[in-house]
Amino acid sequence: MMLNVDAQMKSADYDLDQISESLRNLQTKSLKSKSETPLEKTEMILKKQLQKLIDLSGQHEETLQKFAKLKEDHSLRLNNSRV
Repeated sequence: MMLNVDAQMKSADYDLDQISESLRNLQTKSLKSKSETPLEKTEMILKKQLQKLIDLSGQHEETLQKFAKLKEDHSLRLNNSRV
């Protein structure tokens, strides 16, 4: 009976070692994949690009307004010179 219990304990110990080894391998693979494609860096780059696009959009609006004003001023000058 004691031999049977001892054999079961050794088998359980071996199984636990195998599980621990498998978990270590999974953790190592997970860490490698995280370092190869860092999500945080990608997110930061995309946020910077989005901010630049927003800034450019605002500058575009300002440029359109300035252009409209110049066009209006030019039209007024043409009308005044014809009179």
